[in-house]
Amino acid sequence: MKTIRQLAESLGVTRQTLYNAVNDAEGVSIDDLTTEKRGNTRYFDEEAEARVKDILSNRRKCKTTNATAEAKAQRKLEEAEERIQQLLKELDELKETNKVLIGTNAIQAQTIQTYQEREQQKLTGGTDPKPRGRFAKAWRILTGKEESKHE
Repeated sequence: MKTIRQLAESLGVTRQTLYNAVNDAEGVSIDDLTTEKRGNTRYFDEEAEARVKDILSNRRKCKTTNATAEAKAQRKLEEAEERIQQLLKELDELKETNKVLIGTNAIQAQTIQTYQEREQQKLTGGTDPKPRGRFAKAWRILTGKEESKHE
């Protein structure tokens, strides 16, 4: 028969750890494991010692499993954070591309409007609102599309 202190020493844990492990185990109390009690000293037999070993072993397994699960969760969290950063970067790039496209669309709309105004003026007999340069005027004269003032 061993005291709680002797039992804890033989299992390589502190008395408090032993008490905590037994208290955390379901359906077991330190009183259930106590074979004999003399004053404040509890004594445990070999069967109780084996039961405490099992409880401590299960507790270590749970801690290991919890640590593994925690590490996996941490890794998943880090991966999610990396993915968020990638998506934020992609979002910024798409915003910039969108700004460029909006600018391009605005320029194209302005160009279309200018061409439409020119065509409308041609249909109504108006003059070209944009004065032609010397080379363009010379080319029109050479091709016979405009008469020279010198003739």
